[in-house]
Amino acid sequence: DLSDLPYFSQIQMVVDDLLLGNYKSLNFAFNVDYSDDGENWNLFLTPKNSRISSFIKVVQVSGDVSLLKEIVIDYSNGMEITIDFEVFKEEISDEIQC
Repeated sequence: DLSDLPYFSQIQMVVDDLLLGNYKSLNFAFNVDYSDDGENWNLFLTPKNSRISSFIKVVQVSGDVSLLKEIVIDYSNGMEITIDFEVFKEEISDEIQC
């Protein structure tokens, strides 16, 4: 279960804030390196807190001009978690739509 991974909930909080346009917690928790080629972009997030950096090496967030595409969390023990985002191509028929 992802929630059992060390500090995953804090990473999740930063991602949630990012999606809401709040960068304060991102800059507080991580050193941020940004690159783009005009079409695609990458964020490399290195933990500032030594306790977190003992578990997490880097979090890479990538996307293009309109979409968040992927989040990759590289753990210090060699484990890697990749979360891929795709546009949902089916119409949702119930009352909850995203």
